[in-house]
Amino acid sequence: GLFDDKLPVCEDYDLWIRITTHQPILYLPEKLIVKRGGHSDQLSRSRWGMDRYRVQSLLKAVDSNLLTPQQEKWVADEIVYKSKILENGFSKRNRLVQAAYYRMVRRRFHSEVSKGEK
Repeated sequence: GLFDDKLPVCEDYDLWIRITTHQPILYLPEKLIVKRGGHSDQLSRSRWGMDRYRVQSLLKAVDSNLLTPQQEKWVADEIVYKSKILENGFSKRNRLVQAAYYRMVRRRFHSEVSKGEK
């Protein structure tokens, strides 16, 4: 598929996750690009909590049932990591319903991560 136009941001993140369910992606340890951030016109400044959309993409990947066991573990690890950040951010902003949602997501996948480590 193409970019998911239902996502307001992180469409590239979502696309790459879907690509990796069908094609192997190799890891090169050398740093080949320079990442720069903090610019006033940067998209990430326009939306708080962009990890919400990344978690949404990761959950879509889980629901696709196309992940290998190793990919499932990597995705679960990332969901746990990003959900903790979101839970803390929503809690700081007193948005308790959203914080509770990400706590629930984190706990669900934390238990799956723990099972895989045994």
